[in-house]
Amino acid sequence: MASELSSVEGVCEGDECKANTDLTFYVKEKKKLCHDCASKKECFGPRKGGPNLYCEKHGKDIDLYCKTHGVALCVSCAMIDHVEKPCMRQDIDDAIMDNKAKLNILKEKAMEKLQLCRVHGKHISQCRQSADEHLQSIKDEVDSVIEKAIARDKVREQEDAAKIDQEIDGKNQKLKEEIRKNNEERNKRHDENKTNAEKRQEPIDNKHRDLYADIQNIAQEIERKIGELEKSWQDDTKTTENANQTLDTVLVDDQNIVKDGHRVNTSVSDELKKPLNEGEVKEINRVVSCVRFVKGVGR
Repeated sequence: MASELSSVEGVCEGDECKANTDLTFYVKEKKKLCHDCASKKECFGPRKGGPNLYCEKHGKDIDLYCKTHGVALCVSCAMIDHVEKPCMRQDIDDAIMDNKAKLNILKEKAMEKLQLCRVHGKHISQCRQSADEHLQSIKDEVDSVIEKAIARDKVREQEDAAKIDQEIDGKNQKLKEEIRKNNEERNKRHDENKTNAEKRQEPIDNKHRDLYADIQNIAQEIERKIGELEKSWQDDTKTTENANQTLDTVLVDDQNIVKDGHRVNTSVSDELKKPLNEGEVKEINRVVSCVRFVKGVGR
């Protein structure tokens, strides 16, 4: 076990010392001390005849080493914790020397292994470089062969394309002539179709004009009849208004009634007895409602 811990923070716990730099915690003293206070208390430096090791558990120097469990012991550790165990004890200085010798042997082996690792690393690096160079040469060779093959095939592709163009151009030339003839035939047939349609549509157009003429004649006759009815209605209305005005004039004064009453009564009665032409209006409506357009009639 180590007897000190270096590089701690805080303030020196030595007597009347307030230093706050270069502090070390000393296990045996259980204090943080600066270098000067530690020197006064003789806290560092190897003890006579062995290393400066300290048992924190029992507060005593380490004197022994248990080879069975691989731990350092103070006297109390040996008498209390390892007294009933089949432990092989050894002086701490001898144990340190033995362990140091074993560790030095391991260190030599480690150095030898490290040297082998360096050599092995170089071999691996050389292997990678060699493999990369070899594979790159193969890739270059593959690229060269493929490029030549593609170049040859490109030439063939161009030759085949020229043949295809020549063949299709020949077919297109023939098709153009056929298309020209077909267009001429189409135009001719369109002209014939138009002529035939005009011949078929001529009687239809004539029938259309005849029907329009008939409808126009009917409309004119109805308009004439309605005009006559309107004239008769206007005359009747005017006569009735005059009769009504005459009656108002007579009725306004008893003297007028005595003087003109009989005459007015006779004339107004005759006028009011004249019937309106309501029957003619109904007849016109009946005639108009009977007008029909029937498809196919008169073809």
